[in-house]
Amino acid sequence: MTTFPGQAPSLSAAAGAAHVLTLQTRALSVGQLRGYLASSKQSPEQLADKLQISNMTIRRLLQKPDASEIPAKYCLHFQQVLTLPQGDFSDLLDDLAVKGSTYENLETLKGELEEKLKDQRITGEFRSKIKLVARSAFSSGTLKTKALCVGALLYLINPFDLIPDALGPIGYLDDFAVITMVCGVLARNKKQRPEVTRH
Repeated sequence: MTTFPGQAPSLSAAAGAAHVLTLQTRALSVGQLRGYLASSKQSPEQLADKLQISNMTIRRLLQKPDASEIPAKYCLHFQQVLTLPQGDFSDLLDDLAVKGSTYENLETLKGELEEKLKDQRITGEFRSKIKLVARSAFSSGTLKTKALCVGALLYLINPFDLIPDALGPIGYLDDFAVITMVCGVLARNKKQRPEVTRH
């Protein structure tokens, strides 16, 4: 978890990030997905919008038997809702927003982000989502949204977070999960009217 001088990470937020990675290598089933949709009373389209994936992907999965495994490439997306308690999810986002709201040197953050993006492991969907979060962090928008995005970028550039970035291919698993969560929030807020803006 991102830390600042003299500041320890929030235990609840650390637990939230840990839950994202809990069962990282354990298969998730179509039955779990179907059960979640039924209990949350969401449509495949609503869940797809929340997780930032194609609704056709969810519909294709739902055509399979309950015992079928969800492909590994989608597990990080689905683990947000199938393995993460809502309270911990909220705590993690709140913790990122608090840290982002107290950070003022955005120019420094831009420079550190540019350096981070030189890492060849940051490609494809992960890179695109980082850029989406960065646009919201460095442009005008609601104070809460900007703070959340700044907090997520601070988490990303910290090399000693939940899973140290130096640990080869797995080093960015937690960062990917955090950035994906924030992208989901951005998508849900896209249609909402900003109340307070900061330029």
